[in-house]
Amino acid sequence: MANVRFYGHHLLVLLGLRPSISSKLRDLIIPKRYESKFSKKTTKPLPDLAEIIRDFPVVPTTAAYLIFSDGEHTAVMEKDRVTASTRTSKNFIVATNHDAAYEGGSPGHVPHAKQHAALGMQDLIDESMDRKGCITVKWKRACRRYRRTHPDATDDEVCIMKKTLIDWVEDYPITNEETHFAAIMDPKAGEVAWISRWEYSAIAMADDSSGAGTIMDEHSASRE
Repeated sequence: MANVRFYGHHLLVLLGLRPSISSKLRDLIIPKRYESKFSKKTTKPLPDLAEIIRDFPVVPTTAAYLIFSDGEHTAVMEKDRVTASTRTSKNFIVATNHDAAYEGGSPGHVPHAKQHAALGMQDLIDESMDRKGCITVKWKRACRRYRRTHPDATDDEVCIMKKTLIDWVEDYPITNEETHFAAIMDPKAGEVAWISRWEYSAIAMADDSSGAGTIMDEHSASRE
């Protein structure tokens, strides 16, 4: 029955009878204006991160991995049709292309994990876990280095330079032969701090082949 509701939602979206997840996400970042016969135009305030974490899981959508941040806290949401598993952090959090259940996490998502494995997606999931593990190891090493010079620092005080973060993003397997676009965003400033695009693939660029790409570095930042 859950699958019937899930694919029924897909059909309603395709028929234009229900808004897509893109439309729902736009409502979180673009203010809506209302007008009636008896009042002037008013703008509905945008929800803050706490309201999104509280309210968005029950909004009917297709399944997706979503990341929300206000510059202080970041939330990763594994969104199903009308439910979601959400993780939050003030210092470091990672999301790639697999549910936390594959790491021995939420029991409620384990059946979905088994279903995905049965559909022949295990290679994709293994690669996703490898990428997540790679950047997690880099962060732990950075924390150890930071605490050697700041022994009294808390987890919330550990930081890295923007150049270091760019190196992490471009490093294999975080960037791999499937990568065509990468970006670093600053949610507090509301800016794209760095972006890189590859015409063919990032690995082609690393091998100095014809995979032409461009890099745009807009605003420097001392902390990411």
